Amino acid sequence: MRPKLLVTLSLLVLTACTSAPSVPTEALDRETGATVTTPAQPLLFAPVQETASRQFSYVTVVAVDVNQNSQHQSLLLAYYWFGVSKDVDPAPRTLRMVADDQVIELHPEAGTPRDFGIAALPHAPARGFALAPLVYRCEPAVWRLLASARQLTVQVGSTQDPWPRYEIWNDGRPALRQMLEQLQP
Repeated sequence: MRPKLLVTLSLLVLTACTSAPSVPTEALDRETGATVTTPAQPLLFAPVQETASRQFSYVTVVAVDVNQNSQHQSLLLAYYWFGVSKDVDPAPRTLRMVADDQVIELHPEAGTPRDFGIAALPHAPARGFALAPLVYRCEPAVWRLLASARQLTVQVGSTQDPWPRYEIWNDGRPALRQMLEQLQP
């Protein structure tokens, strides 16, 4: 009886430890001098079944607060990537996020993440082949909407592409909520 209880308690403790999001990351970017804050975990999206053969294997979206000389920028970085090498049009992509019934359409900014104070790329895909990340400006209200949405999907497109839909695969919303709590004055 005692070993069974010990195993049950161990599983409960392990589940509690792994299900709680970690603390947001706040780091000084040594190249740009900006303080960059990101959630401990990004939002990772995978294509829905009917669009699995098109476009990208995954889309990773990271909320980023960039503080340069007390001037804050609220950004989203989006990594578009594949599990294997694939030729794809690197044209700028519109990111359409659907949070419950609200549609947020974001257009990429000109420039690289470094131009916005981000030289060390947070949550970059570790494997596979990724296009250079795109930067999207947004308001913290968009982050709050994403963090609180019950259902969250993204669509990615450009003028030549269809708009395939991606569903949440690795849910970073709890980590995003924790980052928002940390950033509140």
